[in-house]
Amino acid sequence: MNKRNSKNIIPFFLFSMIFMLTAFGCSDNPAGYFDNDVYTLKNLINEKSESVLWSKEIEGSLLVKNLSVEPSAGRNHLSPSVINILQDYNTPLYPFIDGFGYLYENNLVPEVYKKLEGFCNSVSDYIYKGPEKYVDSTYIFSYVLFLQDIKEGWKKNLKKDFPVQQYSDAEYEEKKKADAIDRLFERWLFGAVFETDDYYEIPVRFFSNDGIIDVVLTFNKSNDSKIIQIEISNWEVVNAR
Repeated sequence: MNKRNSKNIIPFFLFSMIFMLTAFGCSDNPAGYFDNDVYTLKNLINEKSESVLWSKEIEGSLLVKNLSVEPSAGRNHLSPSVINILQDYNTPLYPFIDGFGYLYENNLVPEVYKKLEGFCNSVSDYIYKGPEKYVDSTYIFSYVLFLQDIKEGWKKNLKKDFPVQQYSDAEYEEKKKADAIDRLFERWLFGAVFETDDYYEIPVRFFSNDGIIDVVLTFNKSNDSKIIQIEISNWEVVNAR
């Protein structure tokens, strides 16, 4: 082959190779080529994923749990710590009256409460006869002074005559049968009890048609739990009705 023919063949060969590569790149179905590429990329991702140090899953159950708030079908359940805190503030609250204090807290033994009610009823029915049986005989003078103070103080503090007349025993029995004796007090209420090792001190507020009288009764815990002191602590001109 001469040099002239050799020079013509080389350009033709190069042109043919370029044409074939271009045709292969533009082919509609380069499956083998892209399959190899995708496979290589997938392997690369898997290798990277395996080499990453992932953190430990925390409370994974929350990822599938329904956290939406729904109305409670029953009572709310409190934790023990919350219950302990609430128990510290579980002390009941009692009404408070200015000038008198907190009202009775139902903390008297039944025997003393019965005598307390008995004395108040007896004073209201007929103050001259009956209340003394609730007073310790050693301290009967306390009842005598109370009777004197309430009769004198009624006119002085409530500006009215004492409403209950004193009768002889026979007259009293007749009046009682005829239900002709006016009650001195219409109602009363008890205050919070002050208790020591030896006695109960109980405030009582009496309500009459002419006003209010506050009395402090002291019951001895021994000797049949009778009254050992009666003291008037306050007068108020108030219409009780």
